[in-house]
Amino acid sequence: MAAELPEAGRLPDELRAAFWDRRVREATRLELRDDALIASLESLVMSTTQRRHRAAMVVGDDYPALLATLPAQVAAGMVFDPGNLLLTATDGPQVRQWSLAPQGLQRSEDWTMTALEVSPLVRRVIVDREGAVNRVGLTLNISHPRLTDLRIKVIAPSGRAVEIETGRERASSNEDIRIPAAQMRDLIGESLNGTWSLSVRDEALGVAGHLVGWNLTLNSQGAVEDFQRGLHIPDPVERDTDNFWISDNGRYAVARALQSDSARIWDLAFAKPVRAIAAAQSETLIGVDNGARRLVTATLETVVVWDTTTGDRISTMQVGAASAGSRLTADGYHLFVQRPSDTDTRLELWGLDRASIDAELRIGGSPALVALDHSGSRIAVADFDRAVRIWDFGSGEMIAQVDLPLQPSAIALSASGEILGVTYGESGVSLWRVDQPTAPIMEDRGRGRWQLAFSPSGTSVVAGNPRTGYQVYRSEDGRQVGPPLGAGASAAQNGLLAFSADERLLLSGGPNGAARFWRVPAETVPVSTPGATHAIWTPSGDAVVAATPDARSIVIGDRGGHIHLLPADVSAEALAAAVEEVSFLGHNAPVTMLSVSPDGRLAASAADDNTVRVWSLGDGQPLPYMADMPGGAVDALEFSRDSSTLAVLNGNRVVLLDTSSGDEIAEFQPGDVQQSAAFAEDHRLYVGGQGGALRVIARDATGAWSMQQLWQGAAPIRWLRASPSGLYLVLVDANNLAQQFSLEEGRIGALSVSLPDLVEAVSFNPAGSRVYFRTARWIHRASSATTGLIWRDAIFGPNPVHGAGIVTASPSSVDHDIYLPVARAGSITLTGLRFEAAEGPGLFGGKDELLTDWRVRLGLFPELEGEETPAADELPLEQAPISDRRATF
Repeated sequence: MAAELPEAGRLPDELRAAFWDRRVREATRLELRDDALIASLESLVMSTTQRRHRAAMVVGDDYPALLATLPAQVAAGMVFDPGNLLLTATDGPQVRQWSLAPQGLQRSEDWTMTALEVSPLVRRVIVDREGAVNRVGLTLNISHPRLTDLRIKVIAPSGRAVEIETGRERASSNEDIRIPAAQMRDLIGESLNGTWSLSVRDEALGVAGHLVGWNLTLNSQGAVEDFQRGLHIPDPVERDTDNFWISDNGRYAVARALQSDSARIWDLAFAKPVRAIAAAQSETLIGVDNGARRLVTATLETVVVWDTTTGDRISTMQVGAASAGSRLTADGYHLFVQRPSDTDTRLELWGLDRASIDAELRIGGSPALVALDHSGSRIAVADFDRAVRIWDFGSGEMIAQVDLPLQPSAIALSASGEILGVTYGESGVSLWRVDQPTAPIMEDRGRGRWQLAFSPSGTSVVAGNPRTGYQVYRSEDGRQVGPPLGAGASAAQNGLLAFSADERLLLSGGPNGAARFWRVPAETVPVSTPGATHAIWTPSGDAVVAATPDARSIVIGDRGGHIHLLPADVSAEALAAAVEEVSFLGHNAPVTMLSVSPDGRLAASAADDNTVRVWSLGDGQPLPYMADMPGGAVDALEFSRDSSTLAVLNGNRVVLLDTSSGDEIAEFQPGDVQQSAAFAEDHRLYVGGQGGALRVIARDATGAWSMQQLWQGAAPIRWLRASPSGLYLVLVDANNLAQQFSLEEGRIGALSVSLPDLVEAVSFNPAGSRVYFRTARWIHRASSATTGLIWRDAIFGPNPVHGAGIVTASPSSVDHDIYLPVARAGSITLTGLRFEAAEGPGLFGGKDELLTDWRVRLGLFPELEGEETPAADELPLEQAPISDRRATF
């Protein structure tokens, strides 16, 4: 930080604004959205329309719904209580908590998770008689003001124990407590000979007591101990522990003692202990039901249910060896158990109230994943054959089978069991109606840390990843609700994603592991298509879309295998009206990829069944052939500049097709998977492979095609794009390094651009002087020069639809620099963006007012009073982002 300058030497506002302009550039280059926003607001010390427009661009359409941010915490774990809007972070036994209030996030006083180390008072008597017990009695003399704190057991020589209930709230030393014979019934038949024990445990803090005497009568002969002053019953010792379990709903914790058999239940909403339970260290914690009325633990063969009010053992269920792996249903009334065998798996649903099996189901093999609805009435089972089968647990009837395109990493059922959510690891998510299992109602794809979570009622679902944001959908039909929330948090780590109990708020992860609260967007009125035989544009907005080079039309590929050419400004009503216009057969499977020729005359489509079709955009009809591409999925479609040739990348195959006839011109198999292709001339195709090799496939004067290697890179080549002049190739590798290859000189340029995130699309402007790189939500612009690529600037853009490329239109276009196909309000639109907007919407308000508001929302410290901005020439652009000062609340 620069030393404070005297009043006369303070920087003029122009220089201060210029300093913050530089900080905006650095933040946008690194895709640090929060830093870019704060720097943009700081630059309003000299307010201009362009600066206000730039700030509004970073705010986007989702940040107005941002309510509060909890900065990243150093914690072993973080959980969310949706009913109390409570975040709990733990680091060892230390607990920190924040709750969302109308005035923002409020931090509670830190506290420590403790357990009770309980040391029982044990008295023993030795009985030296043979025979079996046929009568047993017990009289106690205990002085204690709160007998309900005590756990009293009589233990036979064999180890059999019975728990004693005194039936009193308090007792003094001058009164005897006679225990009813019915409580001792389980000791009948035990051997008399051996050591008999009395164990008295005090399981609560606050009051102390004494054992004055006890009299155990076995077959009418008593063993008596009296103590004139009484023996002190040891008080439990409260000690810190990091051996604890927290419920999935973030409301309750169970802390285990380290040196005794004691489990202490905590209500995290009040940071207070509820009860200590005498659960043995060997018992596995399964959970607590809703309201923490019952605690469920497991031994090797049994599941034990405890009453948390009294600490009593309610029931013991003989579950068997599968007990430790059982779990509670979401409503807390049932226990779900899996029993695998060599040939099949038995699934059981035990009722906690009856301690018996309510439902049972046998399935073949061993399931990969299992999900239950809220009550356990429906169960979804994923096998390793990429199928999910949904069963009625009560009747054992299979309701539906959903055949997935990929092996799922996680599955979930809505509260009612009517909707299935599927996550495909780092590849995408999908949503299915159980009563319509043949096609998903929502499907989103791409690389990212995908997550999916249903609302408590199941009427809404949120799905997405930190890069593209989290989209709320209507569960019934997959319709998008509002914009994606929280895009651009590529470093999010904590995995938080949940609705509040009233479903009005959403919690998600944020940059660098932060947690963010959002207002759930309001649902818009959809445009319906009654009686439609198929859908051009699904409510979820997940169709494959490409734009024509002149930015006047869009091409949509639907799940019925058709493509549609529509105006770029098509309305939702026009989109709905066009549903029945299809009268021809396209593919027999959903369209997965689209490419439009450079001259805008043709479009190529690939389908889920690995077929390729070419379409005339003049009349929207397919050409009379269909190419079958055996092997792996189609990875890329690329037209030559005159549209006469179509290159198809298919695993390690490169196939060239004649677009007029569909005939195969040539096929090459370079040996590794080819991921990208670009025509620099009509008869010269460049391909980039997984092995990092750049190859050219060219036709000679005789018409023969051949392939040769031009260059070897250090990383796989993911993108190739040729300049309009055909002199350069832009290569983007798996490390997101963009380089320029001179085709005349056969070498890589000296200057390159390192992008901060995975590149999704690359495009030149018509003049070839600019190159655009689209990541998840940012568009970077670089200059193309003889020395290579030079990064210029970047803007935060809307969330484009799947497969959308960057369209730059014609050199005469002055309205926008680029265009992106975007899903909005149940329709599709081609949105134009400018890097330097001289007019348009901007943030309204004064600099200080805006800074105060957004620092609170983003979880940043307010500026310290009297702190000065550093001189513009005193800080390098490489210094740490401005948001490294985080709030502690």
